[in-house]
Amino acid sequence: NESDLLQMINSIKHRGPDDEGMFVYNNVGLGFVRLSILDLSEKGHQPMRSSCGRYIITYNGEVYNFREIRRDLTSKFDFISDTDTEVILNAYIEWGEECLVRLNGMFAFVIYDTETGILFGARDRFGIKPFYYYESHKQFVFASEIQAILAVADYVPRANDSVLFNYLLTNRTNYSTETFFEGINKLPAGCKFLIENGIFKINKWYDVSDLKDVKGFNNSEDYLKELKRAINYQLISDVPIGISLSGGLDSTSIAACINENPEIKKLKSFSAIYERGEIGDEQDIIKLLNYPSLEMHFARLSCNDLITDLNDYINCLGEPIPSTSEYAEYKVMQLVRENGTTVLLNGQGADEVLGGYDYFYAAYFKELIFKLKFFTLLSEGLALLNSGRLKFTLKYLLFFIMPAKLQCYLFKKKNTIINDKFYNLYKPCSLSLIRKFYRFNRLKEFFLNHLNYKLEHHLLWADKSGMNFSIETRFPFIDHILIERTLVTENEKILKNGFTKHILRESTKNILSDDIRLRKEKLGFETPESKWLRSEAFKGIVKDIINSKSFSSRKYFKKHEFEKVFQNFINKKNEYSQQIWKVVHLELWLRKFIDQKGKDTEDYFVIVTPIKNEEAFIKYNIFSVVNQTIKPKEWIIVDDGSEDNSVEIILNLIKNYPWIRLIKNNSKGQRREGGSKVVNAFYVGYDNLINKNFEYIVKLDGDVVLPPNYFERIINEFKSDEILGICGGVIINKFNEDKLIKEKTSEFHVRGALKMIKRKCWNDIGGFKRVWFWDTLDVMEARFKGWHTRSVDIDVIHNRPTTSAYDPIQHAYKSGYETYKMGSDIKLTLLRVFVRIFKRPYFVVGFSFLKGYRDAIANKEKKIVSDSLAKFINRTHFRRLITFKHKL
Repeated sequence: NESDLLQMINSIKHRGPDDEGMFVYNNVGLGFVRLSILDLSEKGHQPMRSSCGRYIITYNGEVYNFREIRRDLTSKFDFISDTDTEVILNAYIEWGEECLVRLNGMFAFVIYDTETGILFGARDRFGIKPFYYYESHKQFVFASEIQAILAVADYVPRANDSVLFNYLLTNRTNYSTETFFEGINKLPAGCKFLIENGIFKINKWYDVSDLKDVKGFNNSEDYLKELKRAINYQLISDVPIGISLSGGLDSTSIAACINENPEIKKLKSFSAIYERGEIGDEQDIIKLLNYPSLEMHFARLSCNDLITDLNDYINCLGEPIPSTSEYAEYKVMQLVRENGTTVLLNGQGADEVLGGYDYFYAAYFKELIFKLKFFTLLSEGLALLNSGRLKFTLKYLLFFIMPAKLQCYLFKKKNTIINDKFYNLYKPCSLSLIRKFYRFNRLKEFFLNHLNYKLEHHLLWADKSGMNFSIETRFPFIDHILIERTLVTENEKILKNGFTKHILRESTKNILSDDIRLRKEKLGFETPESKWLRSEAFKGIVKDIINSKSFSSRKYFKKHEFEKVFQNFINKKNEYSQQIWKVVHLELWLRKFIDQKGKDTEDYFVIVTPIKNEEAFIKYNIFSVVNQTIKPKEWIIVDDGSEDNSVEIILNLIKNYPWIRLIKNNSKGQRREGGSKVVNAFYVGYDNLINKNFEYIVKLDGDVVLPPNYFERIINEFKSDEILGICGGVIINKFNEDKLIKEKTSEFHVRGALKMIKRKCWNDIGGFKRVWFWDTLDVMEARFKGWHTRSVDIDVIHNRPTTSAYDPIQHAYKSGYETYKMGSDIKLTLLRVFVRIFKRPYFVVGFSFLKGYRDAIANKEKKIVSDSLAKFINRTHFRRLITFKHKL
């Protein structure tokens, strides 16, 4: 609706202060904020409608070859504006999804077909422009920033612990579709999506590794020609353009190429500098570019600036980042805005395909060894020895050939502040990422790994910092033609004589000073981070964090270890500034986006209870819930056609409890969709919930009686133990609304009278391998990403003998067989047999159970639970079975 769109627009108005617009039709709403760059007139207003009126587009980015595409379309379309937006819209109408391959630029857009109701969207090849989305069974919300989604989505912000873990351990962010917010994802770079009839499908439209018909560069002149083409493409604009300038080769090469362009009479450059001699200060190198057309502007940064901007900076980024280096870019963007420039060219992207990071030489050495090219290896090794970088390269070479587990161990050794329990839980996530990123045999494979798993975070940080000040950032080195040709160019043209980016250095030898062109010590866009973090002002911030209640309660850190690391850092016994910054940024981010968004305890859970003819038990069921130490926010009881007095009993009991509602749902004659009628009734209740901002949802059968502190103890257990898998009847870690759809029921439905499902981990479930059924306790071995299952010592009373929908004799045999594997001792087994015989009118079920147990022993089955879990299960079931009659 329009109010939601307006909220989203207001939350990201900084991205487009020049204009805004909305389109609402049926159940689709599109909004836009405009930063006017091409065709500044009202003709560029968005959302833009096609001339036929059928299609609507909302679009963020720049397509640099839009005029060439427009020429191909002029015979079929009458253009009314000089915008690339209209070109993309008509290109889609003409060529459909195939229009994407024609676009050269950065973009994220959505096109709505008002006739078919189809929503089509896409993101550029390398993910320069952001596209975040949240999907549930009722909503699909997308935006250029997460904050806009948070403004309207039916969603309670939750930290994505697996992403958070990789950030702390490996410094990696934006390496997958996931974000720091669990449930909010990114459309992957080079991907498109389609929403048709409520079904959301993502497909890849571009693969940078598919380079069959691409030709590499023959020489440095060929490379320079292609680079100039890419730069000139990105100079298209109806507003002033500037350049972000450091003392490095990449940005100065762009400046040098622009200086060669006779059409550019004046160019403003913007740089971050510090006190002379401080790490990161490049002002003397930058001033070597004394072009007459270049007007230089400098932002002089200090620790006080960072502290002053800290809250705004964290809000701008929306997610934690692993160093303060991006803050320099943030301040440069502020300087750009103050000087009236709207578009900024940036040198990002060259390092990833030209071997700009020093460890690329180690990757090159690995390939040379793999191909037995020992002469080249020796030659390059001597060149690095002369430059003093051989030791660094060999250290990384050793790291690259290590197994992933050892690499992960080295990361952990450096990051001692990570809580051991948290580490053990999410270690498999990091192992997966480490294998993806560091597994390669050829140098170009490592380049591709950087493009797939590392480049995007630089692009998103630049986008967020720039758009925070209404600045569009462009990246000439991320022209896809330039990248593709570079990737198929011989390694000897990329890394040579101890130099990275050899072909770029050679191509600029006539337009760039050797003092810049042949530098080897430039390490990147840095700040004097260690000095800043040792300042008295920043020490105060860190100490406040250490002493805070919120930090002490975090499951991510070892507080005392962090205190120790920080004190050693202050005393200059280590240089772990990055680890300290990561913790500071993460803690402040959690406070800003996660902690304050939480709900009171009563908001934590809601209950849905399907019933049919539960007269004998429902009164006890309701009393056990209303007498809990903490109450659910809402409880819906779904009557599925009771023919006894269940409804009357419920109506009499709930008069004094407004948070309980009764819904009638007679499923007689209805077709079962993906589950039993009980499960379908559960979905009816779910659909009728008023409060969707719950942390847990409980499926509670009408014949289950709970102890008074059940929910309090369960929730506390969930809070304290993230690996929790099973409590009481059945408790599944991970609830997400988009998984609670009927077609998923049969996949995830497990027998059990009680299911308390936690939002925290449902997305990582890959299905259940096996289910061990033990009285009212279903124990699952689930395929999680590093998750385990366990039980909690809480009694739950089921008011009738457990039955099976399958053959009871066969079921009893299997139950007995798995009982042995679950660690049950013979005394408990005999007691269970007795209880079964006592409750049943026939003996064969009990003896079938015992036979299954004995067969498991005969087959020498391996027990599948720990000793501690086995003891808990035995103790719990002894107590419950012995006292069953008394409790009932």
